[in-house]
Amino acid sequence: MSLPALARIPAPKRSALLAVLIVVCAAGSPAAGAPELKDPRYALCKADPKMPDRPPHNPAAHKLGSIEVKADRVEVLEENVSTFVGGVSLVREHQALVADLLTYERGQAVIEAEGHLLLWDPALFWSGKYGRLDLDNDRAHLEYGEYRLLQRRGRGGARVIKLDTRENVTQLKDVDYTTCSGRVPDWQFAAKRMKLDHDEEWGEAEHVVLRVRETPVFYLPYLTFPISDKRKTGFLPPTVGSSSDGGFDLTTPYYWNIAPQHDATFQPRILSNRGVLLGGQYRYLLKRGGGELDFEYLPADAEFEDEGRSQVAFTHEQDFARHRGSAFLTFNRVSDSEYFEDFGSNLAVSSTRFLERRADVSYRGDHFYALGRLHGFQTVDSAIPEQSQPYSRLPQIFFFTRLPAGNRGINLDFLGDATYFYRDEGVIGGRINLKPVISYPVHAAGGFLVPRVSLDHTQYYLENTAETGPNRTLPIVSLDSGLVFERDLDFAALPAVQTFEPRIFYLYIPEQDQDDLPIFDTAEYDISFGQLFRENRFSGHDRLGDANQTVVAVTSRIINRDTGWEHLRASVGQIFYFEDRRVTLPGEAADTDSVSEIVAELITRLPNGISARGDLFWDPNDATVEKGLIGLRYGPDPDTIVNADYRINNRDIGGLGDTLVEQTDLAFRWPLDPNWSVIGKWTYSLDTKETLEAAGGFEYNSCCWGVRAVARRFLSSATGEFDNAFFVQIELKGLAGFGRSTTSYLKRSIPGYEDEF
Repeated sequence: MSLPALARIPAPKRSALLAVLIVVCAAGSPAAGAPELKDPRYALCKADPKMPDRPPHNPAAHKLGSIEVKADRVEVLEENVSTFVGGVSLVREHQALVADLLTYERGQAVIEAEGHLLLWDPALFWSGKYGRLDLDNDRAHLEYGEYRLLQRRGRGGARVIKLDTRENVTQLKDVDYTTCSGRVPDWQFAAKRMKLDHDEEWGEAEHVVLRVRETPVFYLPYLTFPISDKRKTGFLPPTVGSSSDGGFDLTTPYYWNIAPQHDATFQPRILSNRGVLLGGQYRYLLKRGGGELDFEYLPADAEFEDEGRSQVAFTHEQDFARHRGSAFLTFNRVSDSEYFEDFGSNLAVSSTRFLERRADVSYRGDHFYALGRLHGFQTVDSAIPEQSQPYSRLPQIFFFTRLPAGNRGINLDFLGDATYFYRDEGVIGGRINLKPVISYPVHAAGGFLVPRVSLDHTQYYLENTAETGPNRTLPIVSLDSGLVFERDLDFAALPAVQTFEPRIFYLYIPEQDQDDLPIFDTAEYDISFGQLFRENRFSGHDRLGDANQTVVAVTSRIINRDTGWEHLRASVGQIFYFEDRRVTLPGEAADTDSVSEIVAELITRLPNGISARGDLFWDPNDATVEKGLIGLRYGPDPDTIVNADYRINNRDIGGLGDTLVEQTDLAFRWPLDPNWSVIGKWTYSLDTKETLEAAGGFEYNSCCWGVRAVARRFLSSATGEFDNAFFVQIELKGLAGFGRSTTSYLKRSIPGYEDEF
């Protein structure tokens, strides 16, 4: 055998020979995009067989774009024809080829490679029997080969691949694709013939088969699909489920790619107990905004006296004036008061009492903010009387400004709000609230001091009442102060800093009789640690609570000195009243307690995924727990999650007086082995001694596919009715999913849950 020969031939016009293989991944996967090899979804896959060593590339050895060929022997059979025999290697920048025989016809600019052909590209590795490249016509032809994707997981083969680079079209015959390991893959996508149009970024295939362990399970005579992230009109995978209320549930969504900035999805849904529910979604993008329209329509509900039922939801967002201005619009409507009870997925949805309708326009300047709003509601709960329904704001105008402090250190603020409140019954009219504020905040490393004085003026212009112009003007004086002490600490063998942060907040607002003022949008805030430091215990502007009180609170934190991570935060506080609170909502008595509830909060985040939260609201006047929460979470890794919560609420709920609500909640995902996991959720009411929701199921996760099944029983209405549902989801990784997705439900029900399919 002769010494290795070295020859140089002109570079092709395009790197067509090797670039053709990149399209194979798109041919095998109708899903847009593909996972990278480090994707955790493929963590269970065995290591792929080692590839042959790639011929080395030395960029300094030859100029950019040239091709280097090595072989054991070079033969010149005739003029302009060279044959490279034995151990042939071809290197062009980041691409390489190895073959037993390579022929170059200089006159026709054709390269042919035969015998144990290996091709390398940054995106893939190909092994086959024959390859031909027509340099002048930008065409390539490959036969009888297998490929492996290098930047994405996937492998397969094709009997023939033809690439016309000028037309930018690829044709394949007998092509297949899978993300599975092993000689017999768990699933495989195959097509008899396939054509890929790279300009249009679409592909079409004939005689498409999905095989499971070499057994055909799905067939389509013809299929079109995207070969990039570009959207494609066509059917999406169907979803299947069942529930005791709706019966068998089948949805066959159809996606319509209207334009680059517009698309729609039509979702006809067959409910065996009710009929055909026509659903859909329309989305659009504008230059500086966008929106979404969702709708559902059931022409004749068999469970609702064959009446038509519907739901519409529309949202639009827009910005303007170089992002200083913004607009927001939302509109919601349902056909009847029982719609959410029949079609809602949980008690929170089925218990919806009002649907919001709102239009906002706002502008933010250098030193001011302005908002205009129209705000209304649809009352869903027909049991709510007219006089108890919320007011519409037609319109509301809000304004805030802060003058530059300069070197003074004084903040001068002004807040203004003008609103017209309307509903069909009761008092209606306008309300103007004006509030100038002056403050002088002083902040230092060891603490802060913030004196603040404001004047709150509210004027009404009322209808349907004898007193048409009541008003209220009151000063507000507050002094907020706090100190911060620190000390070094070793916490769980970690370097840490512990803080001690006492805080005192004094508030004074004189008493003024406000019984002649209507209640448009005002309610009393629920107690919390942050609420202790509010100036007004009421929301809205219809009541300004009288106050002569001091808040005493303290917070302590444990912070990692190196990372800044807060491992623990504990806070406790209480209000000390110097006078009774006589300003109340209608029908309520004055508050004569000398102290408020003791409010305590504890949040801790420990190593190994352990965290806990506790909230306690203790009323020393009655020696009772007003509210409480204990939450524990264990999540050392994404596969293992346990959440346990206990909640108690013994406060006035919805004006019904003190009502005990006491519940426990357990939600988990627990791995049995690397493949199998169990999932579950259980919500139990201790006060009514009944299960509010119970769900359980399993997940099986393998290298290239997974299955998830969940059975669920839940309280679906405020009247105590329960519904049963069952979901099954199958995911072929890198291809598509089938069945009714449970991901959104599990993420909502099991905090910390992540979809590993």
